[in-house]
Amino acid sequence: MKSFRTRKYYFSAVIILLGALVAVAAQAQRTERARLDIFPPTPPQNVVAVAQTPFIVQVTWNPSYDKNGVADYLIYRNGKQVGTSTTTSYSDVNLFSATTYSYTVAAVDPSGNTSAQSAAAVVTTPTGIPWRQVTGRNVKMIKVLVPDVGGLVDWSWSGNNQIAIDMQGPDGYFDVYTMNTDGSGITCITCNAAGIPQRNNGNPAWHPSGQYIVFESQDPALNDIIGSYPGTGLNDNIWVMNADGSNPRQITHVTENNGSLHPHFSHDGTKLLWSEKIGPCQGVSCQLGSWVVRLADFNGANANPVSNIRTYQPVANRFYETGDFSPDDSTIYYYANPLPNQTATTIDIIAQKWQNNIYTDLTPSTSVWQEHAHVAPNGQLVYMTTLNDMTTFPLFTTYITDFWLMNPDASNQRQITFFNDPTAPEYIPTYTGVAAADNCWSPDGTQFVAFIATRRGVPQQGSIILVQP
Repeated sequence: MKSFRTRKYYFSAVIILLGALVAVAAQAQRTERARLDIFPPTPPQNVVAVAQTPFIVQVTWNPSYDKNGVADYLIYRNGKQVGTSTTTSYSDVNLFSATTYSYTVAAVDPSGNTSAQSAAAVVTTPTGIPWRQVTGRNVKMIKVLVPDVGGLVDWSWSGNNQIAIDMQGPDGYFDVYTMNTDGSGITCITCNAAGIPQRNNGNPAWHPSGQYIVFESQDPALNDIIGSYPGTGLNDNIWVMNADGSNPRQITHVTENNGSLHPHFSHDGTKLLWSEKIGPCQGVSCQLGSWVVRLADFNGANANPVSNIRTYQPVANRFYETGDFSPDDSTIYYYANPLPNQTATTIDIIAQKWQNNIYTDLTPSTSVWQEHAHVAPNGQLVYMTTLNDMTTFPLFTTYITDFWLMNPDASNQRQITFFNDPTAPEYIPTYTGVAAADNCWSPDGTQFVAFIATRRGVPQQGSIILVQP
């Protein structure tokens, strides 16, 4: 019996060994065929691109042929590879609305041979907002002024019926534009303007006389970085120009990786407010660096239009972004993270009498981002606040916001828009959520112009709207 069992185990081992040898030989044969394979697959046929939403395109195609099979497909958008797929379909996401794209596909076999690219499939994504005018859940009217383009906004209170905006141009840089209050007559002010650096120019704000516009301008002597977009401010200086783009004058002179942000004039035109990054710092409250608030006297008739620059930093090594003045110009509004261990991704709206360093945190929170508070003639503030917990989300790419109103003393805080609520009339379906952002009241205080971002990322994309609370 023992001899029989020994022979049984022996023959079993031989069978297993032979099976392994056959598998190894087969794999070696396949590897050798692949090594000797110099022929690419056939190009994919019948490529179709369909815009499923303003921000998602679905690309499909018929399979390629290769005697050794197809390992991957390479997907190209406008000539640049954007993804791979092992199937015959691909979803391209977080695209720009109202934009034309061209897609081609190539096949790759196990040897790495790549086919020629397919014939192109061209598709144009629809506009990012499904309505042009709507009665909101808590507002009388929301109207699209400029769809799918635009940026930071400011409404002139001089009576010239003009709104200043920034927009990204074909060269990838932002410029300052003016337009009529109905969205018509869009005119570039900084495009190829003499004396103005021709990188990013934006974040404009009107002087109450309508004679000047203050704005951010990227310093061409410093590195060209993503953070130089208007509203982010790195490597940007504050400039002022006449409303037609003439007589530009530089206000600040920042150094590498510092910057200037969100300039605003007082209502009487004698003060200019902005924030400025002065250096790096360490700690949970300092992810965005160390910033200060600057307040200067302004006289547009002078070659150097600012003087008597005051600096405020109520809490050291924090983020500060300037917002607005109270109607009587005695109070400045800015956004910061002054609470102990408050991260720079959760900022509050701060009111401060500029004659001293005493501030009031109007919206204390350690979980949301609150910004873009702008003051109506009656003192009421419209502002944006995030609807998601910003302690667990990366900044600028995933926060979703809507507009709120509150009284000057922070009472009666209430949400007035619901762009992110599928049950609201003003709901806007997007891939990443809507971010209600910069805004400015009309001179009579009955409505405000605003920018809402419908495509997140850097840069973001959105539309300019008009809201009547």
